[in-house]
Parts: sequence; structure tokens; C-alpha cells
Amino acid sequence: MKIRNTYSLQTFGEHHFIVRNDGKKVLHSVNETGALLWNRLSSGAEFEDLMQEILREYAVEEQELVEDIQNFLDMLETIGALER
Repeated sequence: MKIRNTYSLQTFGEHHFIVRNDGKKVLHSVNETGALLWNRLSSGAEFEDLMQEILREYAVEEQELVEDIQNFLDMLETIGALER
């Protein structure tokens, strides 16, 4: 998986946004966990790496986490920010 270089994560105060860097006005709000996942993906993390990172940080059921991470990755792919 790879984040496309036409997208970046920008933070304003406590708010995180995925934005396009090519002049098109596309903005997606993400929460703190989404920002954490984005940063890990930007560093080359794979699905299992993302799972382990979240399990270290939060008390969450593994099956629920699998679905949540998959939904986040699907959203990134839908907006064109992620190559699988």
C-alpha cells in the first residue's frame, strides 16, 4: 500500500484533514486515529502493522478493528489517496 504524493495530511489545531496537493479542492476530515493510520501508511506500513499500532494504543476488539481499518483504507482508495 502506498499513499499517493498528490495527497497530504494537514492538521489545524486538533483537526486533521486529508487534502490534495495538486490545486483541486478536495478535503476529507479524519479523527486522531485516522491521522495515526495515515502517518503509518506514509511510512510504508502494511495492514498488520496498522493493526498492531492501534492495538497498542487503544482497547478495541480485533474483529472490529479489522473492519474499521478496512473501511479507512477503502475510503482512502475511493478518494484516490491510496494505491494498493
